[in-house]
Formats: sequence, structure tokens, C-alpha cells
Amino acid sequence: MDWIRNNPAIRHLSQALNLRSAAHRVVASNLANVETPGFVPSAVSFDRSLAEAMGKGAGVLVRTHPRHLAGSGAGGDSGAVIEPNPDSSPGNDLNAVNIEREMEALAENTILYNAAAQILARKFQGIREAIDTTR
Repeated sequence: MDWIRNNPAIRHLSQALNLRSAAHRVVASNLANVETPGFVPSAVSFDRSLAEAMGKGAGVLVRTHPRHLAGSGAGGDSGAVIEPNPDSSPGNDLNAVNIEREMEALAENTILYNAAAQILARKFQGIREAIDTTR
């Protein structure tokens, strides 16, 4: 089944799901720290993540700041580049989490994750149908 694993569309959709999953974890972490004084929210840099993936093939998680999230190990890295959110501005307690912005990011990310999952499911459905017609 290497031809499925090496299929560019399936590989890219799988990577998109991994990046969206990483973005969801980052937003959830930001929301969990909404009351933490001095907390600086993070965001997944999709542009840098894409550049990393295109430049290095599989995409390698790069930690350019000590507060970046670490990868989950072999085969589990999302390839996401996570960095401090450039749109954040700290309040009186130096916490820069904006609940409305984070909820908006969560909703947008959920829609994009579901879209990629549906497209991937249709790809696999097409493969299943092709296999069934050859029997």
C-alpha cells in the first residue's frame, strides 16, 4: 500500500489535518491560559509551516523560541511552526489572550479541519470504489 502513502494528494491532506490539529492544541492552550498573568498566546504560522514542508519534504518542527511547543516524536510531528501571536497585545495583567480572537481562530480552524477531513474521506471512498469495481 505504498502507493496510497506516497500519493501527493493524500500526503498533503494528511499534513493539513496534522497542522490543523496542532493549531487546535495551540488555541486550546491559549484559552486555558486566559487568566494567567504574563501569558503570551501562540499561533501556528501556516506560511512558515508550508515553507518548512516544501523545503524539507516531510516538514520538521522547528523550535526557534523556548516557549514553542515540542514535537510529539517520530511520525507524530505535525510540521507546525508555532510562534508567539503577532496580533496579541497585553492587558493590565500582561496577559495578551483575546478570548474573542481565540474563539474566532478556533471556529475557523474547525471548519478548515473538517473540510480537509471530508476531502480525504472522499479520496479514500474513491479508492474503495476503484477496488470494488476490480473484483
